[in-house]
Amino acid sequence: MSFSSSVLSSLPLRKTRFILTLFFEYVPETIYRASRSYTKMNHHMSLIYIQLYTLSVSGGQTVDGIIRCFCGKGYIRNLKKNLKALERGMEDLRAIQDVVKNKVAIEETRHQQRRKEKLIDYWICEGFIGDYPVTKRARNKGYTMLGTLIRANLLTELSAEIVVMHDVVREMALWIASDFGKQKENFVVRAGVGLHEVPEVKDWGAVRRMSLMKNDIKEITCSSSKCSELITLFLQYNRNLTNISGEFLQSMKKLVVLDLWNNYFLSELPEQISELVSLQYLDLSFTSIEQLPDGFLELKKLYHLNLTYTERLCSLGGISKLLNLRILKLLGSKVHGDVSLVKELQLLEHLQVLTMTVSTNSGLEQISDDQRLANCITDLGIAGFLEKPFDLSSLPSMENLYELFVDSCHVVEIYTDIKCGEQISTDASHLRNPKIPCFTNISRLIISNCHSVKDLTWLLFAPNLVDLRIFDSRGVEEIINKEKETNLTGITPFLKLERLYLLKLTKLESIYWSSLPFPVLIDIALRDCPRLRKLPLNAKSAPRLERFDILMDPHENDIEWEDEDTKNRFLPSIRRFN
Repeated sequence: MSFSSSVLSSLPLRKTRFILTLFFEYVPETIYRASRSYTKMNHHMSLIYIQLYTLSVSGGQTVDGIIRCFCGKGYIRNLKKNLKALERGMEDLRAIQDVVKNKVAIEETRHQQRRKEKLIDYWICEGFIGDYPVTKRARNKGYTMLGTLIRANLLTELSAEIVVMHDVVREMALWIASDFGKQKENFVVRAGVGLHEVPEVKDWGAVRRMSLMKNDIKEITCSSSKCSELITLFLQYNRNLTNISGEFLQSMKKLVVLDLWNNYFLSELPEQISELVSLQYLDLSFTSIEQLPDGFLELKKLYHLNLTYTERLCSLGGISKLLNLRILKLLGSKVHGDVSLVKELQLLEHLQVLTMTVSTNSGLEQISDDQRLANCITDLGIAGFLEKPFDLSSLPSMENLYELFVDSCHVVEIYTDIKCGEQISTDASHLRNPKIPCFTNISRLIISNCHSVKDLTWLLFAPNLVDLRIFDSRGVEEIINKEKETNLTGITPFLKLERLYLLKLTKLESIYWSSLPFPVLIDIALRDCPRLRKLPLNAKSAPRLERFDILMDPHENDIEWEDEDTKNRFLPSIRRFN
């Protein structure tokens, strides 16, 4: 908890204010409100008071005064006496976090959003991280900054993807960022308060950052608002939003970040979007956008474009004119990676991150033949390869592939008769050898409606797999085949697996023929797997038992346990599948 010695004590007030501004502005409010119940438990000393006290040690008399306001008389002086209450509060907080984490994990998987990564991409576009020509290095710098805030207990890490902020810290940061309340108009933050229209603002020309996310705004038509200094605008999660007027946008010459994520009924953008000459970050994911206006191609500074699950978008013609584009997300969009789109993408010389769905063999071949473009792909969907078999062995050329989604495909078997133990390393040079099918970077794999698959023994070549989900694939009989595995001695599968979901696999009989350690496993979810009677668990598996769940329907919980100790260990972890 030594925040003082490592960060604030070495920084002038201007940089201290800058760091606090970072974490107050950009952590989404989707989750942090859930932590409010913790402060209503009437504990003598909540965790947040400890954090604020630590901050006061390094931040001087100004913040120390805030501490006294928040904590009340005697809290700091009687800190030792309250340690037991603090310990009890910590246990309650962890329990709340586990509940929130499970709910958020489901939501995050559905939307395919990595909140940490999104947070960092905001920072990159606003210039907080510095000018890095390589996006991966910029993101690494961002993760370092996040780690500093987490270690300081100013952010709480719920999972590898999600951080939360306590509302008291957020209010304090807002106060500091507004020059201790003197410039309140600089920040308009009205998130999740049930707004039906844009709030009245005394001086629109002073507003630099605005968050109206998670409201019920239906239309934004105000034309008198001159937001000439606005840099960041959050409008995501206004699920009834149908219209944004061009008059509202045309004065925003300095706007850098515009987030419209998850406004499902938003079907078009005004032509005046071309006036956003400084725009670098645009998120239109989970909207009903049908086409991008002609003026869209005038956004010459656009760095990051997210069109994930824009299921009505018809075309991306002309995308090659956005020459500064480095991140393009198309996964789940109606726009698939066909030959014409791939040709345009090849003209984007600065493109470094690409997510997309491919449904034609010609498109996939064209990507595989262009090593630069193949290396850009981080998330890939393969859909509709039914007539011509699809061979996963062609994918290792995509060195940065982290998430793979295979739906409704006739997948041919990946041969595993090559000894690959030495090849599974941090050295990616082996990936260029097509005879060695190693999938070193894949962390999430979702397979659905692939009925020709009998086993997934090739997952032994995916040592960093975190999330494995197999749905409705009636040919799957086992996950790892014992006979095929004998040629691959020394490989223990699933050492980094956190979630295993197996749904509607009517022939599945085995995950693995013996027990596995599963050192970080959180969830096993089983449904409609009538032949699966035994799980690869023993009394020493899944050491983090306080966070572990086996999700299944009550009528399917007739499990054959390894022994009585294993049964006693895991039986309390069985939860009803929801």
